[in-house]
Amino acid sequence: MLNAYKYLYTRIYLWNLRVWGENDIPHLNSLLGVTFLVFLNLYFIFILCGLIFSFNAISLFTSTNIFPIVSYLVILAINYFFLIWKDEYKKLRKKYENETKTELNRKYWFCIYYVIASFILPIGIILITS
Repeated sequence: MLNAYKYLYTRIYLWNLRVWGENDIPHLNSLLGVTFLVFLNLYFIFILCGLIFSFNAISLFTSTNIFPIVSYLVILAINYFFLIWKDEYKKLRKKYENETKTELNRKYWFCIYYVIASFILPIGIILITS
C-alpha cells in the first residue's frame, strides 16, 4: 500500500515535470494534488461512517470552516515529511525512472482509476444521501 502511494505521487510529479518543467515546482504541486486526493478519500470515509452510525457527517464537516482546513493541513504536513523532506521525491524519481512499458502501463491505469474514484465516490455519496 505504501509503495502504491509513493508511486501515485511519483507519477503525478513526473507528469507535472514533463508538462510544465522544473520552474513550476512540480514536487510541491504534486504534493498538493496527492494531499487533496487523500483528503477526498478521508472525507468519503467520514461520510460513510456517518451513514453507518447514523449521524449527519456532512453537516458536521461543513458546520465550521476550520475542520476541513486543519484536516488538509495535517495531511499536507504528513505528506511533506513522507514524500518531500530530505529530497525523498528525487529518490522516488530514480526508483521509478526505468520502468518497462508493461509496468508503466499497468500502474498508470491504477493511478487513473484511483484519481477518478477519489472524485466520484465522495460526490456520489453526497448525491445519494441528499
